[in-house]
Amino acid sequence: RLYENYQSGLKKEKKFQVNDIVGIKISDVDRSNLSASILPCKIIEVSHKDEGFNTQYKLATMDGIINNWFSSADIIDMSETVSVDLRQLDINILPVITFIQACQAFTKFMPINICKCRGLCNTKRCPRKRQSLLCCTKCHRGKCISCKNEH
Repeated sequence: RLYENYQSGLKKEKKFQVNDIVGIKISDVDRSNLSASILPCKIIEVSHKDEGFNTQYKLATMDGIINNWFSSADIIDMSETVSVDLRQLDINILPVITFIQACQAFTKFMPINICKCRGLCNTKRCPRKRQSLLCCTKCHRGKCISCKNEH
């Protein structure tokens, strides 16, 4: 029965082709709350392993070619979207980058010092207070409800 479930899962596997426009989910740590959660990509290479099963895809973004391979389970179909720049992307001039670099370049993410204080954040012990910054939604993670360094 497990084998039958495995076989039916393989039949449901999404198949993509070179030049398809797809998306990859961006991790919360690589983006801000207001930035996009899906990285638009173009498939530039397809690799079939195990007689056509376990298909892997090489992707490119506007900022570079991602050095990882992705399975169809990781990929979101975005073929209905119109992305002229991505469709006309010349991959010969793109650098090879990591997935994290691609996500951060797309979201224009700047890592910030988050506060993990459990106190009031009203002294220079707090890294945000020390830099004259207010605590934000990424700070505390629900551990401190009495923060005095918020707006």
